[in-house]
Amino acid sequence: MEDANTIVYVDEVSKDFCDFRICWQCKSVRPPRAHHCSVCKKCVMRMDHHCPWAGNCIGLKNHKYFICFLFWTILACSHVWVSSFLLNDKISVYPTKKSVDFMMEHPILNPMMVPLMAFSVTIAVSILFSLHIWFLKRNETTIESGEFMLRGNNPFQLPDSDQNVSQILGNSSWFWPSIPSEVEYKEGIEVANKNYLSGLFYPKKK
Repeated sequence: MEDANTIVYVDEVSKDFCDFRICWQCKSVRPPRAHHCSVCKKCVMRMDHHCPWAGNCIGLKNHKYFICFLFWTILACSHVWVSSFLLNDKISVYPTKKSVDFMMEHPILNPMMVPLMAFSVTIAVSILFSLHIWFLKRNETTIESGEFMLRGNNPFQLPDSDQNVSQILGNSSWFWPSIPSEVEYKEGIEVANKNYLSGLFYPKKK
């Protein structure tokens, strides 16, 4: 629906792209699916959220690195959690008197704190990671999820969930921190990757 803030309007039949708008905070054109970040003081393409841990906004071109950050954090903390019991003889399900005495003498540096913190971070980050993968499969951001829930439909969602995920993570090596390839190979022929950093526009009706 056209309103006073819309500067480019495409009718509902073509669905080629969304409306471009004016952002009154930064006084510039706001691209499709962009949102203004009150912390960064600028509009961010396909903004998901502002991450205090990364100290930056998570958007179109760094969303994959955020997903990789979560994935490798889970693996690292899981490794610390498991290896703590294997490598530290002061940690045991059935502690000896010597182990208990050591822990009582070193309450601040209690070795039990390491696996406890690693386990807590693993669970918390795993929940966040699962939530973001669910959003990627639906081709929506954290900001858009509430809006689409109220509207009852997501105009950006493609039928194939892998295509939705590939728009951010690429066609392969989803959890490897590399830039999604701009090209792909089909039967030995190099063709443009149509999913490369896309997701800004409505899918065209066939």
